[in-house]
Amino acid sequence: MAVEVNIEYQGNLRCQATHGPSRSTLVTDAPTDNHGKGEAFAPTDLVATALGSCLLTIMGIVAERDKIDMSGATAHVVKEMAPKPTRRIGKLTVWHHVGRKYFDEIVVNIGRQAGTSLKDIAHYAERDSTYGLLQGFLYGFRSKPVISQINEKSGTMIIDGTKVRFLRSSRNPMDIDWSDYHVRVVVDTTGAFLDPSLPPDDSKGYLRGHLEAGAEKVDFIDPSVLIDKELEVHSIEDGWREANTVENEPWNMSGSQFYSDLGEGLRNYLTKHPEYTGIFYGLGGRVHLMFQLKEHAKKFRGCWLFNNWEEFMSDAWVFPDELWIVAE
Repeated sequence: MAVEVNIEYQGNLRCQATHGPSRSTLVTDAPTDNHGKGEAFAPTDLVATALGSCLLTIMGIVAERDKIDMSGATAHVVKEMAPKPTRRIGKLTVWHHVGRKYFDEIVVNIGRQAGTSLKDIAHYAERDSTYGLLQGFLYGFRSKPVISQINEKSGTMIIDGTKVRFLRSSRNPMDIDWSDYHVRVVVDTTGAFLDPSLPPDDSKGYLRGHLEAGAEKVDFIDPSVLIDKELEVHSIEDGWREANTVENEPWNMSGSQFYSDLGEGLRNYLTKHPEYTGIFYGLGGRVHLMFQLKEHAKKFRGCWLFNNWEEFMSDAWVFPDELWIVAE
């Protein structure tokens, strides 16, 4: 059954939605951290609300069927947004660096307790609303889970062969013990510590606090908005490249010989240029090309050309956030 919902923009980032069948209404207001007053549900709050209420409703249907009284049952949903660049959840940065294998260990600072245990964090870390499961993002939809050895005491787990440690105590950059874990480079995806007038030890926090806590360099996801030009920052867009030039260009060949020669050319190119950590190529032949790339197969992220918009939308999930940022 189709349900109509009519939404009216009332100004000042406030909307009123009317439920067609019942004529009941609700109001949404932009949150205070996104130019709004925060006097009502934010639109994204309704997504979290729908999750919790849907779970309880489904449970209620089963409870009524089995004559179980579950009145008073509650659900608690916490929604977190990464404010920059597109208010996406910041875990995709972890996916990116796990896939690149540049680091023996990655330390992630959450800044507070999340869920009931590290297993909850692992469950959250391996899923994304756009890209699906982490193992699918790295190796395709037939792949097996890549998270193992979850150690609650040390706060660590192994993600696709890389040790990832989760810190859950301090949010202020100054209070994060980066030096204790030999962290040299910090990628800050919060977008919350940008005021250059604040000293590193201010209670509100500032990016320079990462340096005071032992880091040697701070990478910020959107350095264009940073006013402090003296702070050395780099974008995590760095490192994603398309290898669009190869020594062998077998454009006049076909079939298996084409992919054999193309794969050899790309493989030689990637061996000589290790700075290229991800490549996209062509319209098809993904399996054949990955086979020919051999030791560089994991660097092949997907096709680059599409026949139509529908094909693009169904396949473009393989593009990392960093590539979308560059495209925008």
